[in-house]
Amino acid sequence: EVYCGSGSAGVAAATEERDDFAARKLTHLDLGLYLGRFDPGCTYCREPDRCATVHCPVCVEFLCGSCDSKVHRHIKRRGHRRTVLSKFGQSGRIVAGLFRFVRCRNELIERAGAAFRVSYDPFAKRNVYRNLLTKCKQLNRPYCLINEEIQLYMTNEQAATKIASAYQCWRARVLVASLLHEQYQKLWSMEGGHYIYRYIGIHSSDQRVKSILGPKSDMLEKPPNLHSKDLPVLVTRDLAALRMQLFFLTVISKKRVRSLVREHFRRILDPLTGSYYYANARTGRTTWSKPLLLGNEAWDPTDVRLWGVEEVFAYFRRMGLSKFGYTPSVRRYAVDGPLLLAFEEEDYAALLQMDRVSAKRILLDLKQQQQRLRRRRRRDGDGGLATTTTTTTARAPSDDDFRRRDRLRRHHKIIRAVVRIQTIFRWRMAVEHATFEDLKKRREERRGAARAQAGGGAAWWSELLRDVPHEQLFWGDKIIQP
Repeated sequence: EVYCGSGSAGVAAATEERDDFAARKLTHLDLGLYLGRFDPGCTYCREPDRCATVHCPVCVEFLCGSCDSKVHRHIKRRGHRRTVLSKFGQSGRIVAGLFRFVRCRNELIERAGAAFRVSYDPFAKRNVYRNLLTKCKQLNRPYCLINEEIQLYMTNEQAATKIASAYQCWRARVLVASLLHEQYQKLWSMEGGHYIYRYIGIHSSDQRVKSILGPKSDMLEKPPNLHSKDLPVLVTRDLAALRMQLFFLTVISKKRVRSLVREHFRRILDPLTGSYYYANARTGRTTWSKPLLLGNEAWDPTDVRLWGVEEVFAYFRRMGLSKFGYTPSVRRYAVDGPLLLAFEEEDYAALLQMDRVSAKRILLDLKQQQQRLRRRRRRDGDGGLATTTTTTTARAPSDDDFRRRDRLRRHHKIIRAVVRIQTIFRWRMAVEHATFEDLKKRREERRGAARAQAGGGAAWWSELLRDVPHEQLFWGDKIIQP
């Protein structure tokens, strides 16, 4: 914090200074900045040889040691919380001065940019500064800028010219890069162990383009006109073999390093927190986080309890169950390793819609994995796998896993009941719809038969009068018109 004076005296002095600056004529750039004064001395005793050691925000005072004990010895001020100032002598003043200097420089540049306009004079070959207040021009830069410079005031034509020039430069770089892609190929040299840029010729007949693209020979360094970009590597047989070898060596090295980490670290269960911590067998240091050299790999890849959902999904695919459509249920129900161990045969059939043969295969394989793990621990003893995994690891599912399984069973029963209700409802709706369509069809048939019968009943007598002359068309005592 910077002390800016206390009481009405400081405010009056500040107001008086601002009034003096405002009363001056603005014939030149006047930077009348009001900056806070920094006083590292004690504001209570005001002795010049005493420096303040604490600051009380309630009293708004900087106090030395003796004045602090004197002011805050009373009951009403005893509870004030003071801030201890820096003990490095003039460091506070230096830091405050630096901030004031930076603030002044920024303020000067901002005000000078508002008061002056810069334009370039092609005859004098230098910038010309025009004062907007006095309407005067000068060749010298304002003194307050020192080594800084005001940005040139550009007109619309100058801005358009710069934009067009920048666009042309960008288009030229793109064109040169495309031509270099046609002229060179980036290959890997097995003899030298480095990349080379082989010249393959150019299809352009323009001499200027040829001079820009570079020499017509192979190079060890990329062409300079590519700048930050580079040519794509042409994958040859040697480069592909090298990449496969490097990938194979990387995998082997990673496995070797992780095996060494598991040999020198132990994973131990903390009975108080229920979490695992890792202890270094050589240094004796312990940490709650897994060693970084293991990466995303589990501490024991053969431990089913450490598997996540994706590991269980990959395990089902290795077992060849993806072709039967069982793997999507693993992600749908979020089945991880502990939950998989808690499953029974009925869970595989109900939740994963799995047949009995596949369920038996999974249960048998999980049992064999546990037996192999026990035999390895018994064979290796303390120097093998037993040092990498704690002996207190529970292979049986925990109570939380059983609760998750029961909760998943209840959820599946609810879903199955909902599906059954929906199936019955849809079946009833289908039956009602079929009945309605049948009734509608029979009604239409009856209406058609009624129309046919009505039409036949109106004309049945016309067949009887077919051979009677038209002059004798009588029906009872009525004459029937033909």
